[in-house]
Amino acid sequence: ELSVRGLDAAHGRVSVLHGISLTVPAGSCTAVVGPSGSGKTTLARCLAGLHRPARGSVEWREDGPEGGHGAPVQLVAQDARGALNPRESVRAALMRPLRRRHSAADAAREAARLLGLVLLDADVLARRPGELSGGQRQRVALARTLAAQPRVLVCDEITSALDRETANGILALLGSLRRTLGVTVVMVTHDLTAAAHHAERVVVLDAGRVAEAGPVDRVLTAPEHPVTRALLTHADGVVLAEPDQRR
Repeated sequence: ELSVRGLDAAHGRVSVLHGISLTVPAGSCTAVVGPSGSGKTTLARCLAGLHRPARGSVEWREDGPEGGHGAPVQLVAQDARGALNPRESVRAALMRPLRRRHSAADAAREAARLLGLVLLDADVLARRPGELSGGQRQRVALARTLAAQPRVLVCDEITSALDRETANGILALLGSLRRTLGVTVVMVTHDLTAAAHHAERVVVLDAGRVAEAGPVDRVLTAPEHPVTRALLTHADGVVLAEPDQRR
């Protein structure tokens, strides 16, 4: 499980997160929602080790051997175009992390396998990011993240720049990766419909604090905090998925 305890974080002298504590069960999907400026992206970066907290801890705890895994927590950023070098091919983007552990031949085979996991054809390897659609770029970004063999994917608004059909495809892909690889997903999103359909648990942030957290069915149908009720008021007809449809 991913365990966060007493996390405080700041940008310069401005405090952003205050005493965040939460647990993400292994293999689950937990959505992090909240109004703009509530600290969602800062929390995502802290989880992935990209922002140093002022205090508190982020730990991945796993039963049994952890052999074969690289960085336990990896961030998938919102802007796939910005995350990929526009001057290099998809092959080069995937080969760089893979060559740290594999020979050239093995890395090439693994790159093709990773593209298959994100449902892209091998001919994408020769293309550059500018030659891909937004959905394809986000899939390549996911494949590159998987090259690090993470146990946890922290997805920061990865569908916000996509149309609904493409976004649904990316969210379905995350569910497939959970089933096939056993990865844990933390989904930072403003989209309560996505949270309702793909997460088992939801954490609501407000002004850098956890306003409420719990099973998505309870939080989104019987919210206890005013900020959760406000988010639902502004959402467009949130309908919960059946529990067995969230994987």
